Amino acid sequence: MGKVLTFNKNIKKVEVNNSAVTEIAKQRFLDDITLAQPFQSLFPMEDIVLDAIVKDMEINGFDKSKPVNAWRKIDGPLVLIDGYTRFHAAKMSGITMIPVFENEFSNETEALEYAVKVQKNRRNLTDATLLLLVQKLDSPVVGSKKGLKAPHGAFKNTGNKTSEITAKKLGISTRKTERARVVLKNMELTNRVLAGELTINGAEKLTNSPVKNSKKSDSSDPIEKIYSLISGFDQTKSKTYWDGVLHTLEALRLCNVLDSTIQNKLRKKVEETVR
Repeated sequence: MGKVLTFNKNIKKVEVNNSAVTEIAKQRFLDDITLAQPFQSLFPMEDIVLDAIVKDMEINGFDKSKPVNAWRKIDGPLVLIDGYTRFHAAKMSGITMIPVFENEFSNETEALEYAVKVQKNRRNLTDATLLLLVQKLDSPVVGSKKGLKAPHGAFKNTGNKTSEITAKKLGISTRKTERARVVLKNMELTNRVLAGELTINGAEKLTNSPVKNSKKSDSSDPIEKIYSLISGFDQTKSKTYWDGVLHTLEALRLCNVLDSTIQNKLRKKVEETVR
């Protein structure tokens, strides 16, 4: 994590129990703060949230208990890494100065990881957002053997796979990280996940190179074929959709269109999916 600059000459005023240090925010003009990638597009800005914050700021001003986070580059600009929605809301509200926590980082990767950590503890991340984060934290490097770089913190002889490192930073499973990597190789499926049409898991199932499971599945298995077809219709996993699937399977069995054994196996897979 980056080192926080307190900008306070009297250290006794900021010392607390166990020698911890209270973060001190500094008022900064909006014009003195630099907006830059990859931080600017790290998390999607929702219009409904932005409008609500603007209305609140027009009445109550900027909430000083929630400063934004910026990266103070050595002999460089003050780059905003967290708090873009509040920054834009302040600008739209006519506010010219906001409280800022100024942090020091060794490099952009370190700053990016800190921004992700702050945000993932603050919000429920959608699959669309997670896919973007995997892409940014696990970005391709020209000339690398596998086309993927080792995330910051992955070193030789640690015994950790790069997917484990990235998964830990995002608070998700290693398997989900690997699925996201597979999806990112397919532009069409990537766009469908970003649009909210598919989950990462659902999109990965539609690719030709799914994440290998410990148990090899038989591609000729009729259960797998039928399930794949059913799950391809709707990857949102909404309860209404899957309840409808279960009712349809039962109706087909009662009409002797579907064998009871196949119906039971399909029902089990659907119930596992909904769980």
